[in-house]
Amino acid sequence: MGCTACLRRSGLTGRRGISAVKWAITLLVVVVVLLRWMGVLSNPAASSWLWGAWGLPGNGGVTAAAAAAATSREDEIHVVFCSDWKMLRVASAAVNSSVVNASRPERLVFHFLLPHQANRALFETQKRRATTLFVDWIGARRIEVHEVDVGGIVDNMMVRFDGVGPDKAYLKNEMNYARFSLPDVLPDLDKILYLDPDIVVRGDLCELWDSALRPGGRLALAAVERRRSQFWLGNPTLGGMLDFSDAEIRAKFKPKDAYFNAGVFLARLRTWKLLGYSDEMIRWMEVNAERPIYKFGSQPPMNLVFYRKYEKLEPRWNVAPGTTKGGDKELKEGRAADDAYIAEAAIIHWSGNRKPWLESTAELPTGRYRHIWWRYFTRSDEVDALLGLEH
Repeated sequence: MGCTACLRRSGLTGRRGISAVKWAITLLVVVVVLLRWMGVLSNPAASSWLWGAWGLPGNGGVTAAAAAAATSREDEIHVVFCSDWKMLRVASAAVNSSVVNASRPERLVFHFLLPHQANRALFETQKRRATTLFVDWIGARRIEVHEVDVGGIVDNMMVRFDGVGPDKAYLKNEMNYARFSLPDVLPDLDKILYLDPDIVVRGDLCELWDSALRPGGRLALAAVERRRSQFWLGNPTLGGMLDFSDAEIRAKFKPKDAYFNAGVFLARLRTWKLLGYSDEMIRWMEVNAERPIYKFGSQPPMNLVFYRKYEKLEPRWNVAPGTTKGGDKELKEGRAADDAYIAEAAIIHWSGNRKPWLESTAELPTGRYRHIWWRYFTRSDEVDALLGLEH
């Protein structure tokens, strides 16, 4: 049946019919303009409900590929992890929680900096496995894998580990220092969000990204300043990190100033590179190799370089549940104040050696609030099989 016949049967011919069509089109245009003005069509959740209520294939049926195509490069959030192959298992909880709790997960692009692999066939296999894990299983929009050659930093004695026992062995992982070369590894990016693999994201990374290091600023870094509190009994000052008997340290820094934790930070890589911050970090490492001026592995070089030159993020964006030192004030699950403290955390970071995926031993208890990490680390047997890891 032709269109003309359809119109005749529906009575939409003649002046009355044509007038009715015009009014219908005009009404539709007015409704669309009104919805756009109200912001409904730009809100994914609202527009999804709207199309579903009308029975139309709209935003509710958008595929991941279509959502990715609709996200402009300027709108992307580049999340960076530095990891060895085994820690990809751990990072799956970080990626999963980031995707699940983001208001617009299609904005998230994940970058993994992995150590250089001489066996090219093996490296390509690892890349395919990582894509299967993070994109196909977890639902990340896109991942990119980058090789990093840290140049044998530990072997070349640019890092001192005087007095570091087995309980601090994690400080010797060379990939901890890969973040120093971010501007060279990611030359096409400006703003990035760096995360350690041992975290869980409970807040919205879109909120964090949009609220800090905004365009036009001069700073290259934003991080959470360590603070002494009833839940953190360590020494959060430079006096506990640096050796102030050294003349250069004493001249340039104040022992009572707080330091930041470099496990969560936003960075402007072009400003970082322009001001030569990576070279400064290497210089401090060389100084420390000649004479001991700091401890704690990869944290001090960044604090030395960005001393009083970083934007302070809200404390909730880097909450460590495993850094208290015992006694009545030790963080305990089930105690109201402690649970409320963790509930407010937007990012939980199991810094230190008490990791939530490790079982407790007589020498080392497991990480507190580990059930939160396990909530996002699913299909553990399948993940281990995929990555070729043993339990």
